[in-house]
Amino acid sequence: MLTRIKGIGEKTKQKYNKLGIFTPYDLLFTLPSNYADLSEAGGEVREGIYCKTDVTVEKLRPPFRKGRLQVFRLSGICPQGRISILWFNQNYVVKSVAVGDVITVFGKLSSDEDGLRFVNPLFEKKTESSRFEGIKSIYRTKGLVSQRQYSEAVKSALSLKLPFSSVIDEKAEKDFLLTPLTEALEQAHFPSTMLSAKKAADRIMLEGVTKRLLAFRLAKESQTKPREYKAVDLQPIIKKIGFELSTSQQSAIKGLLDKLRGH
Repeated sequence: MLTRIKGIGEKTKQKYNKLGIFTPYDLLFTLPSNYADLSEAGGEVREGIYCKTDVTVEKLRPPFRKGRLQVFRLSGICPQGRISILWFNQNYVVKSVAVGDVITVFGKLSSDEDGLRFVNPLFEKKTESSRFEGIKSIYRTKGLVSQRQYSEAVKSALSLKLPFSSVIDEKAEKDFLLTPLTEALEQAHFPSTMLSAKKAADRIMLEGVTKRLLAFRLAKESQTKPREYKAVDLQPIIKKIGFELSTSQQSAIKGLLDKLRGH
């Protein structure tokens, strides 16, 4: 049940259900749609992507209500020009910023007639150390939950230490130098580098491919009449995966296919 995860109650559960997530396993196996590399100062900042920038606060607008939403807006200046920031139903922000503050902001950058804009971004006071470092996972939330809520839910799900039984046995993992599934899930959601994120995603995708092959094997064994299976061309399978397999991963799939054909 999703409600086992800290921060997910009955109402919030319905939002995740709309995203196709019904169990903690669904949450963990729904990988980030993208990553933001914040490891380098002065990284790419442009409209349409998740990025970070420093904003000097010039003006605060008193909170006001818009329907059921309480809106707080500030305007300021950043290295890219004038910028406005809006927060909805986040009352703590009002007490956290003041005119003249320099804040580091992380979120999806857009624009309106007044210039650049962030909506409901994460932020912190500008200091020597920052939590907006390293690689940040970006999820498809359709605006139903914030990136922060989603990330915290994933972290909570990982802390449950759910039992994962990989369809690829430990010997095969060692033979083909594959990352253990639990470790791959952690690295896919909270990667240390962009390379580790890609390797983790590849490992999890390989798990899915292997499950399909095993399903094929079960279907084969359930047939009453024996059938002959021709050699399978790996290239169509690889294209359907959506990413380029390494030589060792292709060898692993070929070996599994040979076993399924009884070779």
